Amino acid sequence: MNIALFFDTTTIICGAAVIILAVLSSFMNPFFRFLPSHDEVEGPEEGNDNTNSEQNNASENEEEALETSEHQEGNEGKPANESDQEASSLPKLTVILTPHEEAEKLEQHLPDILQQDYPVGYQVIVVTEFGAHDTLDVLKRFKHSMETTPDAYPNVSLYVTYIPNSSRYMSRKRLAMTLGVKAAQTQWVVFIESDSTPSSRQWLQHIGKACTMPDTKMVIGYGHFEPATPTTWRFDRLQAACYLLREDVKGTAYRTLSHTVAIQKDEFMQNDGFEGSLSLVRGEYDCLVNKYAEKGMTQIVTHPQAIMTDDTPTKRAWRSNCLFYLATRRHLSRSLAHRLLFLTDQILLHLNACTILGIALWGVLAQKWVMTGAAGLAFILTVILRLWGAHRAFSRLREPISLWAVLPLELTVIWRRLGTAMRYLFASPYDFTTHKQ
Repeated sequence: MNIALFFDTTTIICGAAVIILAVLSSFMNPFFRFLPSHDEVEGPEEGNDNTNSEQNNASENEEEALETSEHQEGNEGKPANESDQEASSLPKLTVILTPHEEAEKLEQHLPDILQQDYPVGYQVIVVTEFGAHDTLDVLKRFKHSMETTPDAYPNVSLYVTYIPNSSRYMSRKRLAMTLGVKAAQTQWVVFIESDSTPSSRQWLQHIGKACTMPDTKMVIGYGHFEPATPTTWRFDRLQAACYLLREDVKGTAYRTLSHTVAIQKDEFMQNDGFEGSLSLVRGEYDCLVNKYAEKGMTQIVTHPQAIMTDDTPTKRAWRSNCLFYLATRRHLSRSLAHRLLFLTDQILLHLNACTILGIALWGVLAQKWVMTGAAGLAFILTVILRLWGAHRAFSRLREPISLWAVLPLELTVIWRRLGTAMRYLFASPYDFTTHKQ
């Protein structure tokens, strides 16, 4: 049989094109482009809560204790080890929470914030409404506990302040965050939310260490939803986070999905805080990052000990957050470049899927089996490369999502966003602003 019947010009061109497109579209993927932060690779490991590692290092610790006792006299006046030196260089921090009708969540998560292993000391400021009796009762119980059992809350102080009842025509959330900054007694302030909990008692150490990096003006932590959250929501947030985290490292931060942001108090006050976005109801973290981020001056913290876990939102809250982003992004700089990259990835992803399906169907109908085989090879390459990239990102960010769900979720993410865009078109513009008419 003539080999030209199998390898004609059309077969060669179509087969090569479908394979090249499969490889190209797989690499045009946020999971491949995501880069780990310096903290993730070289972050401090001391204080890890892992029981097995403590048992494995028990004998080594005994030997170190003997060596320390032998040389104690000669090392007086010096730090005991490198961890002590790092601890002494950590900056004092103020952690700011602004709960709104979240007394139950505050009571659940505040202990993890107040019991951080932060040797140089830190302050926690809670800003709430004066009439929020449930929240105030929770805070009173914690202050009493801190006074009666100070050993359980070392190196931390708790301060409560209130939002004026007379405030109108501006976001109360932004006002609360601003009041928290004004009340802070430290240069670095860390904004977090009441529905988030750190993965370890070393969370604040990793944030503080990032603040000491040269030329750092902003630190952004990483947060994800708890495992009980629907897979679709966790995947959508992770994929969007990979776009944002890479921008933080390689360019200028655009926005953040994490509710862990540290900035300098003087920088915030000198640039009039949230000036420019005071009329927006939501999107305070997006506006904060977008306004104060500078190229090369933002650190990201994705170390396993520093990941923040957010409570599962309600379906209404999830949809609301998606809608509010569409209202907020009109006020954000660098939005076009961010959105173009996502659209490029999606176009190539769907073009690849359609091309594989079309070439395979054509090959079967025309009995061009080499072309059909090329389509099959392109499909296999697509699956392997995209799952490999997803596995890298899932492992680095400790996201327990099944790899078998990746391809269906990637192919449908654009349609979920289009659905959100349609809901936004039919929503009232006054739902997103404090300036009602």
